[in-house]
Amino acid sequence: VKEKLVRLRTEIDKVEQKRNRVLRKVQGESRDNVIRAVERLKQEWQTVNEDLNERQSRLAGCREQWDALKKNCEMFESWIKPMEFAVEELEKNIGISSIVEIKSHLRDLEKQATTKTGIVNNLVSGGRDMVTQGGLQARQLWQSVEALRHRWTVLLAKFKAIREK
Repeated sequence: VKEKLVRLRTEIDKVEQKRNRVLRKVQGESRDNVIRAVERLKQEWQTVNEDLNERQSRLAGCREQWDALKKNCEMFESWIKPMEFAVEELEKNIGISSIVEIKSHLRDLEKQATTKTGIVNNLVSGGRDMVTQGGLQARQLWQSVEALRHRWTVLLAKFKAIREK
C-alpha cells in the first residue's frame, strides 16, 4: 500500500508539473478549468491517501491483537500442561499421601490457577472478537481458545473434586 501511495504521489507531482506548463499557455476559462481539474485530482488523492492510511492503521492494530492473542494462547497452553500433570499426580496420591500434604499442594495449585482467571477471560473475549471478523484462521484460533477454556474448566472441576474427597 505504501509503495502504491508513493507511486501515486509521483504521478500527482507529474500532473502538477503538466498543470504548470499548461497554465503558462492558456488563459481565461480554460485556465480555470485546468485549475479545477487538478484541484479535484488533489482532493481525490488526499481522500484515497487518508482512507488507505486509516485502513493500514486498522490492519496493523488487528495484526497486533491477533499476534497478542496467539501469544497468550501459547503461553497459557505452556502453563496449563504442567498444571494438568500436577493435578493428575495429586489425584493419584489421594489415599497414599497425608491429607495435610494433599490439601497444602491443592491450595498451592489453586493459588496459581487463580492468577490465570483474568487471562482466560481475556483469551475468550479476544477470541470472540477475532472470530466475528471471520476467516478460516480466526475460526481455528477460536477453536484453540475454546479448547483451552475447556481444559481450564476441567482443571477447576478437578480441584473441586479433590477438595471434596
